[in-house]
Amino acid sequence: MYQKQRLGFTLIELITVVAIVAILAAIAIPAYQTYRNKSLFTEVTQATTAYKNPVELCVRLYTTNDPTLDACDAGSNGIPPNLSSATGVVQSVTVSNGVITAVGTAQVNSLSYILQATKSGTGVVIWTPNPPGNEGTCVAAGYC
Repeated sequence: MYQKQRLGFTLIELITVVAIVAILAAIAIPAYQTYRNKSLFTEVTQATTAYKNPVELCVRLYTTNDPTLDACDAGSNGIPPNLSSATGVVQSVTVSNGVITAVGTAQVNSLSYILQATKSGTGVVIWTPNPPGNEGTCVAAGYC
């Protein structure tokens, strides 16, 4: 006489939905963590900007006859001193012979980012991030 009306979902339908959500989460969480770490590492790369202009001025003013950039170290010729204490995710920033090295904290796996200044024949300073032979560890990790 009366037909019973079906209400809700069956157990198979619920298990299927839970399985699909679990698979999507397993894919999304590692991708999100990599994205998050890359975005945190930009703070390390940006920490070098405070040193770039002073190094460029040093290269132009103090290395006219010295192509090795020996005069362009931290704490000399207008270049700020090395940053040696952790600030945010930046562990340290050092400048030696026109090479700026920034190292992150353990939060970004202590990866390093290196910028090398090179004086061109016309006196223009060319910045090379992570130059071959002197690559920062962020290159292998894919953060820079």
